[in-house]
Amino acid sequence: MTPKEEKSLTFRRKARYFLCVLTIYVAVYFVLYLLLSLIHAIIYLSPYLRMTILLLFFVAASAVTNRVMQTPSMRSFVEIQPFR
Repeated sequence: MTPKEEKSLTFRRKARYFLCVLTIYVAVYFVLYLLLSLIHAIIYLSPYLRMTILLLFFVAASAVTNRVMQTPSMRSFVEIQPFR
């Protein structure tokens, strides 16, 4: 493999990894936000508590995303070799 092909392959892997992480992070945050909205509809939360919970969701979404991205299936998806 030439250096140019190797560089291109590395770029594609990094781009695929970034898009996977971004998609999972946004999906997890969205699910957590919907859950909070459901709780808010049932029980009125104070604005400061709601804001604190939303900020904690960033941390929770990051932890879940890290855990999902370390699974063997996601690793194999990111490290797929291109067809020749």
